[in-house]
Amino acid sequence: MLVRRVPLLTAVVTAATALTLAAAAAAPASAFDLTRETANFAKIGERPRLEPAAHPLSAPSRPVRFVNRNGALLSAHLWLPPTTVRLEGRLPTVVFVSGDLAPETFYWFAAAAFARSGYLVLTFDPQGHGLSDTFGTGADASRHVAVQQAAESGTVEAAADEDAVEQTQDALAFLLSTRAKPYLPPAPDGTPATAGHAATPGQRRQQAEVASGKAARANPLYARVDARRIGLVGHSRGADAVSILAARDHRVRGGVAWDDLLAQTSETPPVPLRPRVPVLGIADDYYQAPTPFLQAPDPAGHLAGFLAARAAGVDSAELVLRGATHYEFSYAAGVPLPATLRGVDFATWYATAWLDRYVKGDGRATSRILTGRWRADPVEARVDPTRDGNLFSFYYRSQLAVHRPSTLVGHGRRRHLKAGRLVTCADLRSGCPALLPAAADTGPGRYQVLTPEP
Repeated sequence: MLVRRVPLLTAVVTAATALTLAAAAAAPASAFDLTRETANFAKIGERPRLEPAAHPLSAPSRPVRFVNRNGALLSAHLWLPPTTVRLEGRLPTVVFVSGDLAPETFYWFAAAAFARSGYLVLTFDPQGHGLSDTFGTGADASRHVAVQQAAESGTVEAAADEDAVEQTQDALAFLLSTRAKPYLPPAPDGTPATAGHAATPGQRRQQAEVASGKAARANPLYARVDARRIGLVGHSRGADAVSILAARDHRVRGGVAWDDLLAQTSETPPVPLRPRVPVLGIADDYYQAPTPFLQAPDPAGHLAGFLAARAAGVDSAELVLRGATHYEFSYAAGVPLPATLRGVDFATWYATAWLDRYVKGDGRATSRILTGRWRADPVEARVDPTRDGNLFSFYYRSQLAVHRPSTLVGHGRRRHLKAGRLVTCADLRSGCPALLPAAADTGPGRYQVLTPEP
């Protein structure tokens, strides 16, 4: 597993230094095109250069706080569809899991986009992030604190992954709490709380913070949550949590891992992951400390998680963004993270389509998963150094394997659901017969999650 934890400013400086080194490098083997690579690497400057004043589209949000199993008070937000969407009753729900060091605000663009697509969304600052507490309380005050602080070092991968899993499970427990069954965090070993009985420091603090008005007794929007339709989306460390919970947690119906989907845990020895539900991974060429290639990487370098899902028999896809970095999947206005202009749109388009298909249960979303629009995007073509409108990496293979929705066939007593046909594509950049033109994918003509337009 790649080491993913480098401070953001260091990554930007490293990127600038790497450009200089690439220009001075001797040309490697003839199969590798250094001129093409130079243009590809230059794409990491598109967002800072072309979209410095953009802001995410809006959706209503409500701040809430709850205590996790370590006794730390966590800051969170619940997001609802805008009133213009006019959705009533229970809604499919998404929990977004942040990456290391990144506050939930970096992912509010995605929360708003999912809410505008008809979801109730929970974003939260994990312990040690953003506005959430660094320390817990009582005997558990320091539990996992050292792991959280060392997560950026890349030396505690397995422990940091498990911490992210716990944080997400606590968020799920809060999401599903009600007035009749108020929220109490589980014990540190994962044992569920007994209703009305606070036995751990975290549980006692939750009750105390409710009494003081600082924490919510239960999810105030529970009446809008469809507990049968819950999806997870995560970035970086959050993607690890999504990968693991897609294999472990029966409450989850689908997962999206932004950089990237795991095939196994980081334990020694590693434990293979067998996803129970459809999973989508989206990755990039240059990852967290962008450095130009001096030789072509392994084309299958990002496919391990996809292949693990295929072996488990669930629908899956792995998409790799061309000229992109680890920062395609987070956004803060005025923060010049190295990223492409359209990466944020590409990632959100596919995440929303995946959630719609497998969490919301809308078979029509399959057409947006099978779209060919990102192979010839006019906005990309206008800003790309080589005028290439294809957003898929030409180094790493992007693949998918999804079933078309089931259909009702037959008549009378013989009427039944017929399973949809499996559709595969071994190279989305080159294209496949199953891909649809933009005009036929049921999506908007121009898709964007930030405004104003560049």
